[in-house]
Amino acid sequence: MLGHSLMDHSSPTQQTKIAYWIHQFATEAGHTYESTGQFGSIWDFANFNPQSNWGSPGIPSSWDSSSETFAAANLNNFMFTVFNYVQDLPPDEVYYTLPSSVLTASERLIDSIHNYQPGDDIFIYENWPDMAPFTAETPFEPTAAEYTAYNTYLLGDFHDWWIDLHDLVITSHPADQVKMIPVGPVIAELMNSAPYDTITVNLLYEDNAPHGRESIYFLAGLATYMGIFGEKAPNTYTVPSSIHPLISANYSAIIDEFWDYFIAFNDANGNNRVFGTPTSTSDVDNDNVDDSIDNCVNTYNPDQADYDNDGVGDLCDTPLNKVIVDLGVLYTEDAEGILMKGRDGNCYLLYINEMGVLTTEARPCP
Repeated sequence: MLGHSLMDHSSPTQQTKIAYWIHQFATEAGHTYESTGQFGSIWDFANFNPQSNWGSPGIPSSWDSSSETFAAANLNNFMFTVFNYVQDLPPDEVYYTLPSSVLTASERLIDSIHNYQPGDDIFIYENWPDMAPFTAETPFEPTAAEYTAYNTYLLGDFHDWWIDLHDLVITSHPADQVKMIPVGPVIAELMNSAPYDTITVNLLYEDNAPHGRESIYFLAGLATYMGIFGEKAPNTYTVPSSIHPLISANYSAIIDEFWDYFIAFNDANGNNRVFGTPTSTSDVDNDNVDDSIDNCVNTYNPDQADYDNDGVGDLCDTPLNKVIVDLGVLYTEDAEGILMKGRDGNCYLLYINEMGVLTTEARPCP
């Protein structure tokens, strides 16, 4: 990662680093994740002298620049971001007294990455804007009106600037398949909705830079994990008590909301910005999810629901056999429900949904 404190914030805890959370989710999902990074501006990065300066005990290092060249490093993805206050000029306009536009600097960086690491996936990390134009630094006590204005800008002109940058990069470097993870916007959309809109701003951010507290970096890491791994985060993960209780209590629902946002985040040509241009360019079940990322290719399932997070969509996945009879009581343990075969020869899953209603759903027979 090449970026700044909206990726890796120095604090008394590792939990203000997105790499910490990505590693947590990856471990729970059975994946390996290692990371390192470097602080700087996009103009610093364009000069391309990458260093492995980021790290902490809870994040295995992916590369040591003191003993190995960047070209020799065993890496598979690369993510960069830009300052969160340079959005006052278009990305392709020279930024005041700096040597180039954000776009030109980004293009130079992308060229260097793929020169030394031609197989790396490249991601743009869309962060969140400076809050200083909206509220005072001291005391940091944003009003409801100030926070609303901030999120309106984040989801409006700020987000549009990043989309413009991504479009320009896609146009100038189509073969590089550069993707973008809209971290700031997906968090803002969540915080604008109930019940999260009741969370006090000071419990999310610690200053008007704005550096987040643990909950913000948890959400940023969650979004980034899903972007780089191309899958939902494991809903079996136990969220620690340091995260706001409204967020931890709704962890599974947040995964689904983030996933739905990413699935719908397409460019003007219908290509997904987060997961890249689909290689198959087909959608046999017409659920608006390309076959290359569809977890249930031949069955219509636009929500991509995956109860057990095994990568197979619920509607084409046979539930595990965990039906228990104990003293005459029939129940399931750690399973979606009870799979039964009907008189029509088809199989159906019986379960009680979130509203307490007994529900049946067609499923493949074992």
